[in-house]
Amino acid sequence: MSDKVINDMVAHAKSVAEKRGRNAEWVEKAIRESVAVTETEALEKNIIDVVANDIDDLIKQINGRTIADKGVLKLDESKKKVLEERVHLTASLRYDKSENFTGHFSPRVFALYSLKEKHHFRS
Repeated sequence: MSDKVINDMVAHAKSVAEKRGRNAEWVEKAIRESVAVTETEALEKNIIDVVANDIDDLIKQINGRTIADKGVLKLDESKKKVLEERVHLTASLRYDKSENFTGHFSPRVFALYSLKEKHHFRS
């Protein structure tokens, strides 16, 4: 059964790659053999179009590109919005000892992400 699933994945991925002018041979290897490449190799093998240093560089490189069946990507007047991350990490270590059991350490790590003033996610 797993061979059938893998074969279906390969067929679909190769179809998409060929339709988009990508490296269908590499796509098959990536699925069947778990092949990975660096960003430079991906660019050389026609797996990706660009490598950007940051969001501004990406916008500059893709502005004016023609996207098949979609038109031209116009980013001249685009605005980027970067979310300000608010992450707080706290670590603590507690040592418990009693006459009834031997002592042991209890480590704890706490992470808090503040999306907005009153919207927090904890783990």
